[in-house]
Amino acid sequence: MDLSDTLKKFKNGEISLNEVQMHLKVAGFEDLSGIAKLDIHRAKRTGIPEAVIADCKTCDDVVSIARVQLKNEGRSIITRTSDEKYAALCVLAEEMGVYIRWSERARVAVLGAAAKKTGGRVGIISAGTADIPVAEEAKEIAVEMGCTVTALYDVGVAGIHRLFPELGKLV
Repeated sequence: MDLSDTLKKFKNGEISLNEVQMHLKVAGFEDLSGIAKLDIHRAKRTGIPEAVIADCKTCDDVVSIARVQLKNEGRSIITRTSDEKYAALCVLAEEMGVYIRWSERARVAVLGAAAKKTGGRVGIISAGTADIPVAEEAKEIAVEMGCTVTALYDVGVAGIHRLFPELGKLV
């Protein structure tokens, strides 16, 4: 029984408040073969989806996790994704009939529904070009949280004078 079914049953007087609370305690996550305990109600509960780091996981693990997230939340955000894992996620996206968006520089793959705009605004500033991949990852996650993002790259650390002209872009 999913969260919607539980709440409908409570509303209709079919189950008690204690039963709802028990269901929420045990149904708030899905244990995936001992590799992950996915917070399958996070987006419904908090408005913020769960992002999964692909590093140190096999392709099968990443695909299994994404499948569960798609089934429960309608989207999946996978960070630090290798080309091999991205290819496996593309197969899953085709199999499930969902859109996949890929940012190669950020190594972020997003499957399923597009993020809803929240009105949040985020500024991401990197000192040099070596920081761009991490800044791009942060940018992709902020976008997936529904924020509008302004990214400013290579503004410098050694010369603060390089930062001042860029600050006006953040307002």
